[in-house]
Parts: sequence; structure tokens; C-alpha cells
Amino acid sequence: MKTVACYLSAVAITLILAVPATATAGPMQEAVIVNQEVNYQEIPTENVPETVTESLNKDYSGYLIDRAYLGDDGSYKLKVSQSDLKYIVFYKENGELIKVEESVSEEIEKGIEQGTEKVEEGVEDLKEELPEEE
Repeated sequence: MKTVACYLSAVAITLILAVPATATAGPMQEAVIVNQEVNYQEIPTENVPETVTESLNKDYSGYLIDRAYLGDDGSYKLKVSQSDLKYIVFYKENGELIKVEESVSEEIEKGIEQGTEKVEEGVEDLKEELPEEE
């Protein structure tokens, strides 16, 4: 009789643990994060709004705008420099800083692009050499 009681207790515990937690919880909501890519078009540096240039002068005193870009979302991408220090800074139109990236020289950027192209060509060559799957 004890064996039957132990067996029934084990079954009851297993059933309790097997019930999903969502059955007693409310409806679950899923958060979807969309990473939208912004496309930028180069603009003359004098077309950067005063709110953005004021923020830049406050945040990066002594830096000059080398190139300016306007994003399709209304944001501004500025390549700025002071001596050998170069940054890419992103601002909203109201002057709010979005993010800062450390800039690399254009020569390094070109080298990276050329290296990436060569790697992609090598991958394509390898794909051509591999036997086809049946």
C-alpha cells in the first residue's frame, strides 16, 4: 500500500511540474527590436543646423567638421578632427548626441574594403571548386 501511495505522489508531483508556467500567467508580450539602417547623403558643412554645431562645439571643442552627411531619418553624421584625432559623431537635428565612433583614416578604410572584396572573391572561388551535393 505504501508503494502505491509513493507512486501516486510521484505521479502527482510530476504532473504539477509538467504544467507550463504560462498556463497560469497572463498573456505574454514579445518585444521586437528593429535595427533600421540609416542612409546618409553628403551635404555641405555649412548646411549643418546651428543646434548641431553648437552641441558639437560644446562636446568637441576645437574640432572641425571635415565632412557632413544628412540621414534619411533626419540625423546628422559628422566626420570631425583635431590634429590626428578623428571621430564620427551622430546628432539628432535638435543637437542631441546619438553616438560617437572612432574614425580610421581613409587609406585604412579603402584597405579594409579591398581586403573584404578579396575574401569574398576567395570564398566564391572555393564554392566553385567544391563538388556539388547530390
